Amino acid sequence: MDVNIQVVVFIVGLGAPASLYTDYLDDLKKVLPQKKLFILEWWSQDDFGINTLQSYIGNSDVMLIGHSAGGVIALQALAKWPDLVKKIVMLDSHFFRTRNALPAVSRMLDVMLCNDNLTIENRVKNAYAPILDNALTFNKALKFAVDWVGDNFDQVCAMVNSMSAHSALYIGFTNPGYQTLNMADKKVLLASWEKFSVDVRFIQMNHFDLIDVNYAANINQLIADWLTNLR
Repeated sequence: MDVNIQVVVFIVGLGAPASLYTDYLDDLKKVLPQKKLFILEWWSQDDFGINTLQSYIGNSDVMLIGHSAGGVIALQALAKWPDLVKKIVMLDSHFFRTRNALPAVSRMLDVMLCNDNLTIENRVKNAYAPILDNALTFNKALKFAVDWVGDNFDQVCAMVNSMSAHSALYIGFTNPGYQTLNMADKKVLLASWEKFSVDVRFIQMNHFDLIDVNYAANINQLIADWLTNLR
């Protein structure tokens, strides 16, 4: 990877506590042992993490890795600090422009987890239990993410297009309905991201499978290969 990148920030998905990603992050540290690694739980902060992210980045070149709606925050950071954000990795990020089609939190989790094993399902549902009891913070963060995408997504993707080659990577697990990808889904994702010069890879897994240590290793190996330009 770019030897000048000193900082890597992992950005959680909407509503997910940082603790949910412990196994993934432990493996990521093995892949990027020389980098400062931070984790941003943006959705629970009043400013949606922008000040915390700024403190993590400082004046350093940074790579951002966002899971799910964490990809929104990664693109927001690019818009704010285009000279510092050198690489972006989006892990199964879906960029919704309207909340009308999105179900309640509990139903959304049911859809995302419908094909997962019981261990992953229980880990995720236990992690999300606090916001199932009080979804106000979740809904505020959801509104922010959807509104930001509606107002800024196209312009920021144009910024991605102007970055140097192999600066952005999208790894797709599921379609917008959170079901594993078929060939038609993959063609749509390729078409939508390659026009912005984003590299695209696919892994056959479910939306939250990255919290499992074995899936985590597969994802991070793919990222490591991408960073060293192994195709």
